[in-house]
Amino acid sequence: MKLLVALKLSGDESNLVETALAFCRHTGGEILFMHVVDRSPLKRSFVRVPESMADYLYRRAEEGLERLRGQAEERGVRAAVKIVEGSPAELIAREARRHDLVVMRSRVYSSPEKLGRTTEWLVSKSPKPVMLVNEEQLSFSSCLVPVDGSRESFKSLYSIRARRHEYRFRRVMILLVHSGKRERVSREVIERGTEERLSGTGRADLYGHRVVLESAESIVRGAAEEVVAEVIHTQLDTAEAILRYAGEKGAEVIFIGARGRGARILPGSTSTRVITRSGIPVVVFPERYVPE
Repeated sequence: MKLLVALKLSGDESNLVETALAFCRHTGGEILFMHVVDRSPLKRSFVRVPESMADYLYRRAEEGLERLRGQAEERGVRAAVKIVEGSPAELIAREARRHDLVVMRSRVYSSPEKLGRTTEWLVSKSPKPVMLVNEEQLSFSSCLVPVDGSRESFKSLYSIRARRHEYRFRRVMILLVHSGKRERVSREVIERGTEERLSGTGRADLYGHRVVLESAESIVRGAAEEVVAEVIHTQLDTAEAILRYAGEKGAEVIFIGARGRGARILPGSTSTRVITRSGIPVVVFPERYVPE
């Protein structure tokens, strides 16, 4: 698996780098560390960066990338480095075509509840999945996949099936969140016909849940040692329910689909809330991603 790690070397990238290296070792892949010198015009600004300063920052980026390459090689990870100049989102998306996964921070200067501008653009425009990191994560044996029956929510399952020998997940948990009474029901319980025990949930809903879970489970059957499929009936916010379930079940990474509008992911969407609040990496499968 080829990972593209997009860095903004002006900030602390330790959580991102450690997570990317750990995931690369887990999958047996290789890494390209890329830094983009942003030449995009600053809005409402007439200040130009002097050429001497630009050269200095470029040299600092080169030194930083070389340190990261050495760090990767010490961990037994094949690594290369690259510096490019221009619009970060466009250049990262272009480079992503030659890789299998983009790894980056969910935000740098944005507020905690918002994605960064570059991140927001990429998660709707990238042709490849994007792993977004808030905190360091060193283990990747358990994956949570929220589904809702949409095409976007199933994309990650096809990726897990196609790359099962690289992801090497021990456990895949498929979760469907349904608003209503807070009650967890496994697929097996639904199949036993216990509709009457689920107050406020109609038979049509139960049939729909069964179809979604069976379809999702069939895609990844055999792709992990254990596959679990559950429905949660809850009054919680969907993103909060997903993150709480992830914490309770010990998920180490979340795979989630994203819907966009134009050039941006929908503000306030479930995907955005999961990404910005999650303490574990979230791999987003954009609308433009075509399952293998």
